[in-house]
Amino acid sequence: MNRSARLLQRAAWPLWGLLLLILIGLFAPRQIGRLAEQSAPVVLAELARPGQGQLRQEAWQRGWWGSEAHFVYTHPLLREPIPLGAEMHHGPWLGSQLGLGWFAARIPLPVQGGFTAFPAEERMEAELVIDLFGQRTITLWRLRAGQRIRTGRFRLPHDNRELVGETELPGVLLKLQQGDLRLAEINLRARLTREASRWRGTLGLDARRAGLGQGEHGWLIEQPRAELTLGEIDQLTLHWSASQGIHTLGPLETRLRWHGVDWSALRASLGGRLPRLNNPQRLRQQLERFSLAIETGEILLDTLRLETPLGKLHAAGMLRGRNDAPAGWQRLHAELRLSMDRALMLQAFRASRWVDNERAATHLLDTLREQQLISGEDNVHASLSLWEGALTVSGRVMPIDTLLGGEP
Repeated sequence: MNRSARLLQRAAWPLWGLLLLILIGLFAPRQIGRLAEQSAPVVLAELARPGQGQLRQEAWQRGWWGSEAHFVYTHPLLREPIPLGAEMHHGPWLGSQLGLGWFAARIPLPVQGGFTAFPAEERMEAELVIDLFGQRTITLWRLRAGQRIRTGRFRLPHDNRELVGETELPGVLLKLQQGDLRLAEINLRARLTREASRWRGTLGLDARRAGLGQGEHGWLIEQPRAELTLGEIDQLTLHWSASQGIHTLGPLETRLRWHGVDWSALRASLGGRLPRLNNPQRLRQQLERFSLAIETGEILLDTLRLETPLGKLHAAGMLRGRNDAPAGWQRLHAELRLSMDRALMLQAFRASRWVDNERAATHLLDTLREQQLISGEDNVHASLSLWEGALTVSGRVMPIDTLLGGEP
């Protein structure tokens, strides 16, 4: 082969490489769009699973360079579903404003449904980008006066073993079953790693203020703060101070730990109602269902401190299920230590509907003190233990079968 032929052959390789890149650039976007559409149902189910919600695909219009899709997210805690739309771009692209990537999607925060921006004139959007190395980045943007202002970013590597990021949000409105919840000036952060199909780390949420409900029945909550720690034992800490008109509740501080607990099963076992001590038959039924739902899980209330205009309350305790006891509520093991100011306990008696006036509440308090089920004058103390079907209150064994209405 002469020298000219060799030079021509060497020059042809860059041309072939350039042609290959052009072909990839022309045909890869279409294939990436098809792959995204096929994998979307699996990805959506995985995203919704941890929160016990459901994210379903309503429509998908696939193009060559981009696609559009519409989804609906539903959750048992929300009164209304959340509609979501996505505008997607198929790569590969090099050096665009999105960086180096294969796939990107812009998802405006909805203006209607169970989750919306607050106040209503706020406009925000989330942007998902998958780069050439498989790393996913979720960026939150605030749209104001024709500008896109970045408010935070979360990163998730291709191996799904880490989620790290933080964002600031002006406010959100959640339409919960119990009423509307508004959160203003929010800081949301995540520091999570995945080990053996389980997330470990912390999730945190702070807000300047929150509102629950509306009108005279609405609560205003100042500086709510929540921190969720995931590990061998999960832990939740809460801090807030609330008011309802002239009534105040708080500050409140609580730390709760648990493991092996299916919270959705526990909620279902209560049937949407809190236990009422003045209805023994219903209480017994709820305890039976609750014992089945908790199985061998454990809930630890390390501390609960609450201040109200009527006084202070402090509680600590635990609840666990056992597999070495007969079936039914006898499998529950519970411990509770409680102290509260006298006026607050009188109000608690009235709220429980055991009594309907202040005089009857005072008589009940005096009776419990005479029976040594509680102790103290201005500050009242009591303890409770449930073990192998036996209920002990402040050291005295109580006839729990009688309290629960006898055998069903």
